[in-house]
Amino acid sequence: MTTGDIAEQLEKLIETGTEEEVRAFVIDHFAEFPAQTQQELSVELLQEALEARVAIAEGMLGMKEKAVEAIDEFERLDKGSN
Repeated sequence: MTTGDIAEQLEKLIETGTEEEVRAFVIDHFAEFPAQTQQELSVELLQEALEARVAIAEGMLGMKEKAVEAIDEFERLDKGSN
């Protein structure tokens, strides 16, 4: 597939497809993109992966904070009932 073919297919997919379909196409045809585009895509994909990991970590931190708050509340209630 030529670079023009890839660009044309990608444009159509961006217009009509889902984000998942576009991502799958880019990954499936990654080696067919020019080197500069591959580098830019690599940076974008890495950034997205890091942002997803940060979101997960922040969510876990929030859950831990709520757990600590709940334990503190249980301890306060326990002390109040004695």
